[in-house]
Amino acid sequence: MSENFEGSHNQELPEGHQEKEKIELLLREAREGNLAIDVVMESFGKVVSIPDVVVIEINGDDLMLSYIADDGDLGEAIPVNINRIKRVDIVGPWTPPLEGLT
Repeated sequence: MSENFEGSHNQELPEGHQEKEKIELLLREAREGNLAIDVVMESFGKVVSIPDVVVIEINGDDLMLSYIADDGDLGEAIPVNINRIKRVDIVGPWTPPLEGLT
């Protein structure tokens, strides 16, 4: 079920939450710059923080995010609708580990 946030600019956002336009801008910047981000989003009716993810793909309001594993590689990609995201914070550059080096 997709949430509809049209007209949200007329409503006061909870403290710490960002406007959809700013979230979209930060997500595009993260994707294009290969940057790691922290995301605050709604999941199953609760607001949760998800640290250290990378934007794999943006397709309209649908995203593919992936966790950065302890070894620096990416975990399984997860689909997320942008309307569930409440805040994006850029952490810094993410560089995939070089394969085959020992």
